[in-house]
Amino acid sequence: MFKPSDLGLSVRRFFVIKRGFSKIAMSKKKQFLSVPEGIFEIKEFYHSFFWIEDDVIFGKYKPGLVINIEVAKEAVNDRKKMSNGICKPFLIDITELLSVDTNARKYLASAEACEFLSAGAIYTHNKLLAFLGNAWILLDKPIIPVKVFTNKEAGLKWLETFRHQN
Repeated sequence: MFKPSDLGLSVRRFFVIKRGFSKIAMSKKKQFLSVPEGIFEIKEFYHSFFWIEDDVIFGKYKPGLVINIEVAKEAVNDRKKMSNGICKPFLIDITELLSVDTNARKYLASAEACEFLSAGAIYTHNKLLAFLGNAWILLDKPIIPVKVFTNKEAGLKWLETFRHQN
């Protein structure tokens, strides 16, 4: 059986899935992530998946994730690597998220965490998570424009205005 360590990759950090690498694995990931055809690279981390499409960074937290300050810092560092130092809008799907602690919430609103982001759209179809996301925006006041959406297309449309801002 193939293991990521066979390629010298850490399961905890990430591995890259490229088209054709494993058709079964890729189709399962695309089904979970709702990734459109034409996306050639999805990076999987222990906390989430990230990919870039049309100059927007997309993210989806893994089911049952609990975000503490360490996980938040690691997720931000992994997202920064995806941006290659270029400011881009970010859409994150938090539907499967379990919880975020107070220190992590404060950190995620900070200048350090928002580096290389022009705006953030938080997507979930879960009404409770949408409420909590809006509460986070009001209480912790992220330094970039952030909105919560229960419709992914509406979130992407809103991010359009931030696509080429530096």
